[in-house]
Amino acid sequence: MMTDETLDLIEQVFEDKREGGYPTEPPAGPEALDGFRACAEEAGLGTLPEDWIDFLKQSDGLAWNGVTLFGLDQEDDEGEPYARGGLLEFNRRERPADKPASRYLLLGHTDVDYLAYDRQERIYLALSLADWSVSATYPDFAAFFQEQAEMMLGGEA
Repeated sequence: MMTDETLDLIEQVFEDKREGGYPTEPPAGPEALDGFRACAEEAGLGTLPEDWIDFLKQSDGLAWNGVTLFGLDQEDDEGEPYARGGLLEFNRRERPADKPASRYLLLGHTDVDYLAYDRQERIYLALSLADWSVSATYPDFAAFFQEQAEMMLGGEA
């Protein structure tokens, strides 16, 4: 369940994007989410965290000011400004062979970190792009999104 604070932060990022002349991401619909869940399980990514699904119901991914949180879009948007990209494709492309899909689900990235969910610990993480070492942990989605929104808003959240 999304907290009111998280919903407010999503709206703040949307407002910042609109002020910059960029479109905001629409919510993911129920049919798209159901299909995506099936594809994720079939691809070996397992069950997606419910709070991530709740986020996608508000915004089908989100990219702004160096932070990308993946949506359902499976098209390769690389090179497009503020492209969110697809969660499944990124997990297939970026995961090293020694990092099992059963442990980490890559949810996005910044310029220096992968943003992930640790299935074993049931926490959100920032993992170094260089060596996958843990650079930050977040006990829940609200704390995770708070940090990402602060970066998206230039430290103003």
